[in-house]
Amino acid sequence: MGQGTLVIEEGEKNAGRDLIDRIGKTRPVQLAFWLKPAESSQWYLYIVAEGIDDSNVDQGYREVLRHFQEMPTTPYLDPFQVKLIQDDDPLARAVMEVHRRWGGWHPINYNGRNLGGMSIEGAYLYPLPNTSPVH
Repeated sequence: MGQGTLVIEEGEKNAGRDLIDRIGKTRPVQLAFWLKPAESSQWYLYIVAEGIDDSNVDQGYREVLRHFQEMPTTPYLDPFQVKLIQDDDPLARAVMEVHRRWGGWHPINYNGRNLGGMSIEGAYLYPLPNTSPVH
């Protein structure tokens, strides 16, 4: 993993996309993004998936582990890098606002210093599901 880098690497993006697609086959994924907190040397994959909340987040992580075990062996993603959050989390709301500004249909390398009240070094936002460019 490209720990310490300010830009997420293609291997991490692809591994994250694979996991998101696998989760999406059992429950809709509303939002997904990589984020590197300023105080961390590691990137984390944040996922907002329908039906996951405080009452069943443990079940959500079991699903993540099950999907992760089905993935081809990859050095690019560790299940402990995955964070399940709800759509009302400040990070999720901030990422949705960035998508609203930019259309949501393409990936975004976010280089701001703050997102949802968190100091960050960078973020990579996957396109929103079921979005397409407006013609």
